[in-house]
Amino acid sequence: DRLSEVTSLLKRPEAYAKQLEASLAATASLKNVTLRSSARGQIAYRLTAAAMSRAEVDNALKFARAFLETDGESSYGAQVIKFAADACFIGLPEATKADEDADTALKAAKTAHNKAVGDAKKTQTPPAAKEAAEKVVATAKDVLDKAQAKSDAAQKTLADTRARSVAKFDALLPSLWARKSLTLGA
Repeated sequence: DRLSEVTSLLKRPEAYAKQLEASLAATASLKNVTLRSSARGQIAYRLTAAAMSRAEVDNALKFARAFLETDGESSYGAQVIKFAADACFIGLPEATKADEDADTALKAAKTAHNKAVGDAKKTQTPPAAKEAAEKVVATAKDVLDKAQAKSDAAQKTLADTRARSVAKFDALLPSLWARKSLTLGA
């Protein structure tokens, strides 16, 4: 699409979105239902894709919901649903990975701490060796405490991200079913 190329070269993606929104509004005047549905599907798909490329998750979900509530059965329905689902779960894979990494670091810190404590118990003489072992235990304890704090923070971030993702998806579900129930005559 030429407009997309021109606006991206000029670094004006908002102009592209405004033009697409104007085009979407103009499709209401089309008499041919098939042509109107196809045009609305393609425009909604492009609006959603443009919003996702600019990392405007809320706008992507807004366009997807509007499309799904009116024209969800068109040929672009599956692509818009994929964008909407992706928008709902943005950040979840990264939060999951961060939680796994923090958990791995915590396990390693626990192992190192337990080894240092075991070595310190074995080392009682001479006094210099005992002091060195106690310093190693203190250092391992500090590392363990930091790893525990990082793990707790990662778990909280994951829980918050998961809750936001589920809330966004729950808000999207009525849009997915709205068009289907109209089609089925429910």
